[in-house]
Amino acid sequence: SHESYWDQQDDIDRDEFLELLSRLSRTVMNRPEMENSKRGLDLGLSRGFSGSQAAKHLMGLAAANYAGGPGRRRRSEQA
Repeated sequence: SHESYWDQQDDIDRDEFLELLSRLSRTVMNRPEMENSKRGLDLGLSRGFSGSQAAKHLMGLAAANYAGGPGRRRRSEQA
């Protein structure tokens, strides 16, 4: 069976994690200079160049593995 990363991390207390996120958001909100900064807090969620490249790659892999999707054509189909 496939388990996600979070399923395997039983030692993380969810309440502590939520408190950490809450404190982090308060810190960011209390620093207005971070709002328009080029180097703000990213957390890897933005779709910059590398993110868009990764998304295109994953979409291509999904299309290649799709049964009705693009793939290598057999010679018998082309004739």
